[in-house]
Amino acid sequence: MKNNNLKEYKQKQQETNSKLVQRAIDYLKKVGGTISINSVSRTTYEIANPENDDKC
Repeated sequence: MKNNNLKEYKQKQQETNSKLVQRAIDYLKKVGGTISINSVSRTTYEIANPENDDKC
């Protein structure tokens, strides 16, 4: 039972993270930014940061 819950949790987390990364990549393409691991990481942080009112 616990393994099933863990699998579901990991799957939901992976789906959420994939959507977040895709959103960051789309934003970087829109503004003409360079798509790299570093820029995507910074952008996903800015999108996910609850204290940041100016969402991408």
